[in-house]
Amino acid sequence: MEHRIPGLVWYDQQAETLVDYGSTLSKYWKLGMNDTLMNSLVHLNSSHISPKVETIYETLNDKGYSTGAINMIVYRGDTNHDLNLPGYIKTLLHLPNQLKTKGPDLLAFGSAVQPKIVQGATLKDSLYHRFGLNDSYSASVTEKLIKEKQQPDFLMVFFPNYDKDAHHHGPVSPNHFAKTDLHLQTILNSYDSWEQALEENIFVVLGDHGQDLLKESKEEVAIELEPLLDPFVVTPLLDEPTSGDIVIANNHRSAYLYPTTNAVTYEDITEKLMQDERIDHIGWLEGDELILFKNGLHDEPLRVKKNGQFRDMYDQTWTINGDEKVADITLKDELIMYGDYPDIFHQMFGALGSHDPTMVITAKPGHTLKTEGAPVHQAAVNTVVCIKMIQWLLSLSQEPINH
Repeated sequence: MEHRIPGLVWYDQQAETLVDYGSTLSKYWKLGMNDTLMNSLVHLNSSHISPKVETIYETLNDKGYSTGAINMIVYRGDTNHDLNLPGYIKTLLHLPNQLKTKGPDLLAFGSAVQPKIVQGATLKDSLYHRFGLNDSYSASVTEKLIKEKQQPDFLMVFFPNYDKDAHHHGPVSPNHFAKTDLHLQTILNSYDSWEQALEENIFVVLGDHGQDLLKESKEEVAIELEPLLDPFVVTPLLDEPTSGDIVIANNHRSAYLYPTTNAVTYEDITEKLMQDERIDHIGWLEGDELILFKNGLHDEPLRVKKNGQFRDMYDQTWTINGDEKVADITLKDELIMYGDYPDIFHQMFGALGSHDPTMVITAKPGHTLKTEGAPVHQAAVNTVVCIKMIQWLLSLSQEPINH
């Protein structure tokens, strides 16, 4: 991944810091409220995204198009914007008086960043409504932009509510998804007719990730990594990362593991984790070669390099040695046909090459990885964002946010 963002949670080995863009309040406390808030609101877009890549906002801006983002988490652009947090939060967390971020021409991020066109408007941006980080806010801001003829050439809008609903009710919940559909109707209704909306715009509807239905029993769902890795010590969140043998960055269905000592090898960790049949894949890079294990198969890994005689449906070529069942692929006439893991090699190389040396593990469908501070969801699992922390911080006082 050229953008250098490995996931929601990752470990910066140079700074010896576990970066978490948002999960649970207990984890925020242990990692440090200041660091977690700054990572989510400032560093993600200002410094963590590689300067060697362009976001879509920057690319379009260079071509002369105006751009906008509403409640998007990643939004780096060329325009400076003020982040408006209550003064008591800045004092409590020792934050600078002025917090700025760089985004597209128009940026709306809940109550923290509001474009002039909606300042003073009646919107669902109170504590009860998660300070604007909700579907209604996203739709209302978009509606106002359209009606006031201030819609940018390119606009990305995020509707976060269904993620939470799916965690509680399962990934296939049409009654809850219908709520999102109503907000899409609000946007279409902002035009004189839906026909006009379709004539004047190209709408692209997409999901930012998938979700997987979990097993019914929490005991069956959760793969507790710490007991599996015994006697190796997993670094507690409150301690210095190097105080243990392994740092874990848990992203629920997958996790990065970082040995902090040469006495612990990837092979040592693999041997421990393979004891649990709910673990799916384990992989790492040796130079330019992917070493990939699949639980339940023999002890020999599949070895893969970029470029080679085998070509996939994405026109990528690979050198492959080992049992193709490890990746659930079929090789025929030098063509690769994917099974349950479409584009697995590109995904693995992207994850493992995105930052400092690490190994990655995945859980089989229906299961999630459990470590300190990582929640086990009720019905479906994926990643969550920093809404809970922002809501909690802003609830400490009734002090209004300055616009």
